[in-house]
Amino acid sequence: MAFDRVSLSLTSLPNELLYMITNELDIASASKLSRTCISFRQALKEHIEGEMARQDALPREQDYNLIQQKLSCGENIDKQMSAENIPEENMAWAVKRGRVDILQRYLTAGVDPNSYTLSGKPMVSYAACEGQVESARILLHYGADPCLRNRCGGQTPLGYAVCGTFDKSRRVAMIELLLRAGAKITSLEHLRLICYIPEYPEPLVRLAVRNGREFLALRDRCDQTVLYKAVRYSTGLTALILKAAPELLHERTPDGKTALHVAVEHGYEAAARYLIARNEITNEVDSHGQTALHIAVSRDLTTVKLFTSCPNIELNRSSGSHQTPLALAISYHLYSGCYFDIIDHLLRIPRIWIDPDSVRAIKHIFRRKSSLWTSGDVLLLLRFAWVYAKQEGYFSHFKICQALVLALLTSPIWFAYFPFIVDLIGVGFGV
Repeated sequence: MAFDRVSLSLTSLPNELLYMITNELDIASASKLSRTCISFRQALKEHIEGEMARQDALPREQDYNLIQQKLSCGENIDKQMSAENIPEENMAWAVKRGRVDILQRYLTAGVDPNSYTLSGKPMVSYAACEGQVESARILLHYGADPCLRNRCGGQTPLGYAVCGTFDKSRRVAMIELLLRAGAKITSLEHLRLICYIPEYPEPLVRLAVRNGREFLALRDRCDQTVLYKAVRYSTGLTALILKAAPELLHERTPDGKTALHVAVEHGYEAAARYLIARNEITNEVDSHGQTALHIAVSRDLTTVKLFTSCPNIELNRSSGSHQTPLALAISYHLYSGCYFDIIDHLLRIPRIWIDPDSVRAIKHIFRRKSSLWTSGDVLLLLRFAWVYAKQEGYFSHFKICQALVLALLTSPIWFAYFPFIVDLIGVGFGV
């Protein structure tokens, strides 16, 4: 009769309280009580199955503490413990193998989705590290924290995903899954890898912006902002970052470089064009006194034309080494012979001014043996002499034309330069 009274008393309790009572029992006590109290059997059955699943899924707490102590001392677990002595990690095994059926059974039984492996990785980080997208999906569905850091080193699940060695499609799928779950970019290195992995990184970065603006304030070891990284990849990504953080447009690094300097320096003409359209100041100088145009003359003609088409560009500004863009281009041509088109373009601009450094640089080219002169060198000399003579007012336009023609008529190669002479005369007359 006493058991009946106990049974009646227990069944009158709310279910929530019954579950709290069963959670305080060990498996043997719960099993005995379930046989004694029939009406209590279902709650106890769930408790027993859950407790057995938890014991099967994860190592004991003392095992965690022992191995974490060894790891913190820099010891190698594989050398310190034989394979048979290392505790089983069945939940980690299910995550690694993609056995979502076993993993879901553990999670349904109440195993914490934020549990750690013995090496200190959260289960979702372990899934990201192994490229098991479905395992990560199940863990996140049961409430795993997408921002939970590793116990050793502080790496995040997203960090493991972007640094993974598995195939590109799974990496993209894993990154997207974590970002949709709320993961945050905590390093510009992570952003660099996210931009590098997929063909079109904009959707992934848009998800990161939605999860928080903190990463927009990140800087790397060179004090470069996220915008400096964006201009290296695409105009779309540059536009996305500037829309989210317009204040980054005029940020500078310690060496004085703006995002426009970086875009030109690395040859990203489309990004440079976009920055100029967004009113980036084209005449800003870095710590070496160089504007973006000074850097552009070392790149290609297309980038130079982008700047010379700007009405407010300072074409004749000297750098910290006291060289104008024209003088720099001539100096580069002296050593490589590949800058004729840039010099020719600059000399055709009415606003260009030939400074003494440019004159000295052109003299260096023609101090070489005449046998080393190329046809491009001769054309360059003619163009330069023509513009310089006009600038200094040495001759009238007609007299310059006359002098050059007479000079070339005495040379057996004048026929080769006849089309250029006609073009030269046309430029001189403003045609």
